[in-house]
Amino acid sequence: MLNFLLYAAAAFIWGSTWLGIKLQLAQVPPILSVGYRFCLAALILAVYCLLLSTLFEDFRWTANTAVGVVIVLVGNLFILTPAEKLTRAYRRIRAI
Repeated sequence: MLNFLLYAAAAFIWGSTWLGIKLQLAQVPPILSVGYRFCLAALILAVYCLLLSTLFEDFRWTANTAVGVVIVLVGNLFILTPAEKLTRAYRRIRAI
């Protein structure tokens, strides 16, 4: 039963993010949208890490922060930039 609840929670959370992205795409530029979503996620994770660091003495902030920053920056650089260009190209093709 616990596995089903965890699966349902993950599916609901994942699905709601796609709905939010779809609703805001016409209103907000994609890069700005990604920026504030990642800032919100970073804030939530920072609070979580702060709780972990109080529970575990050997929690390494610097290493974990460096890995997180690299993952976010590299991922967005190589995924979102081409996706934005493809979206513009798709709109041009649809307009024809």
